[in-house]
Amino acid sequence: MSKKYLISTTFLFLMTTALITKLTLSNQNLTSNASDSTLGVTSETTSDPQSYPHIPFDPEEKFEEEVLPSVTPQSNTIKIGIVVDDYTNSNGTITSLEKQTGYTFSNVSVYKQFGSQFNSRLPIEQVQFIRSSGKRLVVAWEPWNPDEGNSQSRDFLSEISTGALDSYLSDFAQDIKAYGSPITIRFGHEMNGNWYPWGQRPLEYSAAYRYIHDFFLYRGVSNVTWMWSINNESVPTENISLVSRFYPGNEYVDVIGIDGFNFGSTNGSQWKSFDTLFYKSYSYLASTYSKPIVISETASSEEGGNKSLWIKEMFASLKSKYPRITEITWFNLIKETDWRIESTDSSLKAFSSH
Repeated sequence: MSKKYLISTTFLFLMTTALITKLTLSNQNLTSNASDSTLGVTSETTSDPQSYPHIPFDPEEKFEEEVLPSVTPQSNTIKIGIVVDDYTNSNGTITSLEKQTGYTFSNVSVYKQFGSQFNSRLPIEQVQFIRSSGKRLVVAWEPWNPDEGNSQSRDFLSEISTGALDSYLSDFAQDIKAYGSPITIRFGHEMNGNWYPWGQRPLEYSAAYRYIHDFFLYRGVSNVTWMWSINNESVPTENISLVSRFYPGNEYVDVIGIDGFNFGSTNGSQWKSFDTLFYKSYSYLASTYSKPIVISETASSEEGGNKSLWIKEMFASLKSKYPRITEITWFNLIKETDWRIESTDSSLKAFSSH
């Protein structure tokens, strides 16, 4: 065999091998791209911790098993909501505090009770100022008669899912629908405490919550956001993870709220920082549920510590440790103690500086 023929044969073999390799790699890429296309995956896909699919409700489902990716802390702007007793007044506390603090309050939270003689409904004229000022209305809807305390003549919670209160629910649904603007309903808040007659009754509570949600849905009340709002700690004391017993299901919850107060030395209590109040419950909720999280009620006493410092530390912590929290609502009333922002000049100044 001549040297020239040997070189030509070798060259032909190498060219053929290269061509076969190129075709094989090309086919593999096509197969990979087709597979990615079928799954909806591209190289630009990113993970959004706020956009998880809803999971159909199953009463046997263990909701605490939902595992979420960690959230990178970020500098977040916190909206501020308010609880006041003169929310009907356009020249009242809300307007005054907005001028003093420089905030425009994002929501106004009000309280309605199933069994109250004078406060069971939502007349439009009561909330006209809230609507006209562009603030979101939050309704804490309480299944009790507050005049009777824990000695209720009716068990409103258990009656809800039997249909016995359908006439009242229908009237309230019409009130909500007539309001027209967005409303958040916070049904039976702090259900993991023992100070309300609906407290510590997980099966009845979750059944009543779902019944009301569906009652509104079937009647076309579409301007409602549903908040599941727990207390920051369970009473009697138990692991915060057990609050999942009250969870009505992912399809029934749009946002999760946490209530917590620094009573200071009021009534023999002890001073507690914002982190002491909220970090444990927030961490559990943020790692378990994919819903937005808010502080649905909070405030600090003046008694037993430095309220202005407490407020400053609250805002600092919110920015650095609670990336999922988008809003807090300040309980601006004199009740167990003076919870108001303007309880002292130093408290007002601390709030205004953030």
